[in-house]
Amino acid sequence: MAFLILSIVILLVTMVILYPVLKAVNKTREEVLALFLVIPEGTVRSLYGKCENFISNLQVGEDDDLASEFDDEGFGKQQDDDTRSDMPKRNSRRRFKNSGKS
Repeated sequence: MAFLILSIVILLVTMVILYPVLKAVNKTREEVLALFLVIPEGTVRSLYGKCENFISNLQVGEDDDLASEFDDEGFGKQQDDDTRSDMPKRNSRRRFKNSGKS
């Protein structure tokens, strides 16, 4: 019985302590959101564009790094030769079986 009363008291004390803390966190969160809503839409769009360009340039840089690593090992040349032989030439004409022209 004493354990039950002790647990209820501890629960009430923690609730009294946590309520003001949660209230302050919620207030701070709302203030931060309000600051972001003040930013003009044009600024947001320009920053978004800059971020997209940065990420795409970063990915291109990573692709170049991977390609140079493969070339250093000799694997890239072998892979390039394989892919070139599989692809048809651009200037060659296709011949279809049922076409009237040869």
